[in-house]
Amino acid sequence: LSGEFYSKSRYASFYASADYFILNRYIINGSFRMDGSSYFGSAKQFNPTWSAGAAWHVAEEPFMNWSRNVLDRLTLRVATGYTGNINNGVSPQLVMSYWDQQYRRHGDEILPMATFSGAPNPNLTWENQALLTVGLNGRFFDRLDVNVEFYQRTTSSMLMDVPYSYTTGFSGMTTNVGSLTNTGVDITLAVDILRGRDYFLRASTTFNYNSEKITEL
Repeated sequence: LSGEFYSKSRYASFYASADYFILNRYIINGSFRMDGSSYFGSAKQFNPTWSAGAAWHVAEEPFMNWSRNVLDRLTLRVATGYTGNINNGVSPQLVMSYWDQQYRRHGDEILPMATFSGAPNPNLTWENQALLTVGLNGRFFDRLDVNVEFYQRTTSSMLMDVPYSYTTGFSGMTTNVGSLTNTGVDITLAVDILRGRDYFLRASTTFNYNSEKITEL
């Protein structure tokens, strides 16, 4: 069946989350998720992930009453979590793939030939990311919004194709190798320039700094 392509995959996910509010000033939340995909090896198809976070509405505290004329909102938040990624940049045939676009002459006939391009990897598993964020949101004079967020993101078990010698019968194998860390800060400023009954003019700008470092390869 030269020129035809067939792909089949299955997903399964289970998710739970909870939020708890205290005195309308403190928020605690958490979540747990279990994802499974047939894209990965038979031994590592399911991947548990989680997240946890907290927020503090500082401006609602009684000791901040003195700032009511200046400060409309001030929230400090922190979150951490662990997520999984399939990485769509890698071929969907992560466990084993083959090409049928090669041909061989047999007598007077030209016949298609299927060849496996990737070795099977039963231990192939999810690419994972650990994330930590600390942020501060504020609104001043009912006109100026400020958002500052620091983040650190560590990617592990990165999905990569490792080349093999053709004497093995395969050109390579998709496997989990390497780790990468991104650290940075995002700052967003927005101001309401004009506000009227039938019109609104708002300007905003964003500053970003990011440092990327390969920690394992």
